[in-house]
Amino acid sequence: MIVPRFYEDLNVMHDKTMPARAYYIPASVRMNDLVEHRESSDRFQMLNGEWKFQYYNSIYDVRNHFTRKVMMFPDLIM
Repeated sequence: MIVPRFYEDLNVMHDKTMPARAYYIPASVRMNDLVEHRESSDRFQMLNGEWKFQYYNSIYDVRNHFTRKVMMFPDLIM
């Protein structure tokens, strides 16, 4: 697999991405103040909390441990 080395060039922030735009937060019921209180939607999921991450020295090292159980990864608090 040929992977461009963008991860080594800090001058490349985005490649082949769409321009920034507004986004939509869905809700199962009508919510007039969803812009200010988007967290109250039953279809909104905050990504704060504990995550499992594994860091590698190279992108090519990922395939060696890719199937390893996630539970072995260290916790990272977001």
